[in-house]
Amino acid sequence: FSGRAEDAAGAKDLGIVDEVVHAGQARAAALSIAEEFAAHPRAALIATKTALRTMVQPLATQQWSFAGLLQETLEGGPAHREALDRMRQE
Repeated sequence: FSGRAEDAAGAKDLGIVDEVVHAGQARAAALSIAEEFAAHPRAALIATKTALRTMVQPLATQQWSFAGLLQETLEGGPAHREALDRMRQE
């Protein structure tokens, strides 16, 4: 919302990402998480993933529609131009 770029640590502090790893370690970190998931019963993982997808998907569609409406409404207006000007200054 600030319009400024964030580095990995800043993104984590803001809650945008869950974990930050050193350069070249992303694959190993992802595999470690996958191994942790794989240690759980397959049926439980499938049920959990399905439940989460079912709960979030309709909401996500509505959220994207609302975000599109906001963008159409605000794009090109004074607030939009001000935000772009601020980003160019940084």
